[in-house]
Amino acid sequence: MMINTTRKLSFILMFSLVILVNASDASAQSKGIKVIANIEPAPGELNKQEVRNLFMGGTSKLDLQPVALQPNNETRVMFNTLVVGLSEVRVQSYWAQMRFSGRMKPPKALSSEQEVIDYITKNKGVIAYVSSDAKIPDELHVLLEVSP
Repeated sequence: MMINTTRKLSFILMFSLVILVNASDASAQSKGIKVIANIEPAPGELNKQEVRNLFMGGTSKLDLQPVALQPNNETRVMFNTLVVGLSEVRVQSYWAQMRFSGRMKPPKALSSEQEVIDYITKNKGVIAYVSSDAKIPDELHVLLEVSP
């Protein structure tokens, strides 16, 4: 009888944990992405393909230096999924091939969204991404907003 009660309790605890983890993931995934730049004059809005080209080393009409977040950062994963259209693993594999072949280097990677905002605020001609709930200083321009 005691073993059966312990199993039921274990099942209930595990089920509760799964619900909490999924709820946490859902709230994290409900955030969108803002692509921001320090550029004058503001070029207006960009589309996903233009932003993808800037961050993946493709051709672009804008001369902007992309800045990314560190690999496996939640916002970076969302950006890669929503804008680039690739998983984090595929993006890292792409950049490993580009570095190995000597063709291109990946964007500079910073450790936090606040560090990205501070860096882009101090440097003209830089483009980056942050979560949609990040506070953007007035001197920066939002070039693209993407929701999940």
